Amino acid sequence: MELIIPIDRQSERPLRDQVFAGLRSAILGGTLRPGERLPSTRALAHDLGLSRFTVADAYSLLESEGYVAGQVGAGTFVAATLPVAPEQALESTAMPRSDPPPRSWSAWSERVTVVGPTTDPPGEASIDFRHAMPDLSLFPHAVWRRLLAQATRQLSLDTAYYGPSAGFPALREAIAGYLSRSRSLPCVSEQIIITSGSQEAVDLMARLWIDPGDRVIVESPGYPRARRTFALAGAEIVPVPVDAHGLQVEQLSRLNEPAKLVYITPSHHYPTGGVLPLNRRMALLAWARRQPALILEDDYDSEFRYGHRPMPSLAGLDAAHHGQSSVIYTGTFSKVLYPSTRIGYLVVPEDMIERVTAARFATNRTAPFIEQAALAEFITGHHFERHLGRVRRLYAERQTALIRAVTEELGDIAHLDPAATTAGLHLLVSFDTPLPVHDIVTRARRAGVHLDDATACYLTPPPRPTFMLGYACLAEDAMREGLRRVKRVLERA
Repeated sequence: MELIIPIDRQSERPLRDQVFAGLRSAILGGTLRPGERLPSTRALAHDLGLSRFTVADAYSLLESEGYVAGQVGAGTFVAATLPVAPEQALESTAMPRSDPPPRSWSAWSERVTVVGPTTDPPGEASIDFRHAMPDLSLFPHAVWRRLLAQATRQLSLDTAYYGPSAGFPALREAIAGYLSRSRSLPCVSEQIIITSGSQEAVDLMARLWIDPGDRVIVESPGYPRARRTFALAGAEIVPVPVDAHGLQVEQLSRLNEPAKLVYITPSHHYPTGGVLPLNRRMALLAWARRQPALILEDDYDSEFRYGHRPMPSLAGLDAAHHGQSSVIYTGTFSKVLYPSTRIGYLVVPEDMIERVTAARFATNRTAPFIEQAALAEFITGHHFERHLGRVRRLYAERQTALIRAVTEELGDIAHLDPAATTAGLHLLVSFDTPLPVHDIVTRARRAGVHLDDATACYLTPPPRPTFMLGYACLAEDAMREGLRRVKRVLERA
């Protein structure tokens, strides 16, 4: 009998496995019947042009799986009782077709589908007005690579294992010093809890502080990911309106029921860009103490303040005027370094350190050590603030260029608030057009322009299509070309 076993010498599959598969197929297909003798390893190796060792190895594998049995001095024979083929096993155990039972999803998973869909990163566009992206070409990559390599060389058993749940001690110390200098926030390293980005920081506090039914005050419009996080925790969302200067704190006294937490972006309101003035900050702190309520201060891009010194943080003001703080402060390095760094942090009052650290251990244990160690050196070696000073000046120039380009290229079609141009990496711009937001985004994409729709920030859609135009990565000529393309899209309404 001549066995046909296809052998592909260009395949990545080992020759032994190809021989095994060919013989197994012949046995299961009935070409080789139970009790029938297989060719000798020498003969089959000659026929296939392979080494005898390769064929002998395939025979050994067949024998180990029960397809053949060797008899000393007589040869190798197909087993009298064959193992069940996978396909046959599936057929023999198949149940009658019926409707599957419903899956037992948790209540949390049901809220996921209600509070909003996930969004994938945008595809490539020749002109990208993405709103939260720093200019990566300005980052000192050579310095960062050197610090990463240095941190890798210094790995020890302790640091290579997991490291402290609250974060790398040297990084916590560096952040405490930086916040004291830049944000008027006196704190010690023990109060710093390192997280994998600011979103995890918000989620951690929602888990620790919110029970289903608790009331959480959010800005309206406001940061949608935070609002969704609180909704997933089962909170009752209480929107409070904002104006050109941020949260309308005076509206809080009109609420009928107490709230347990207030989430706020006071240094650069998301998405409008307003900066909460000092009198409102003091009023908010006083209101929170009367409740009492916890304030979660998200200082997501306070580093980018143009023309004026940053306003003192709520956490810093609270620490200066009171004993036990009612403010949790959270920040991130995503906008100064780059988004995939995924290092954020919480600053918590001393009486909350133990509980928050325990929650960090229980949920995500710790952030990557090597990146933490490199960032600690990046800060203490003055690379961080040197880089920040350089990009802050450039981003201020690009913001001015975008304001000028919007005014000159779009004219009365576009509207932006001049009061919201003192900070951040984007401008909130709305358009006078009958086109719906989705059509504008789609048509702009076809024209090679990416626009970030701001609709998700609003509980009630704004009266005009509204977008967050990022400017950090664009030169003025690219901004103008992008806006001219957008104008053509709007004029074809």
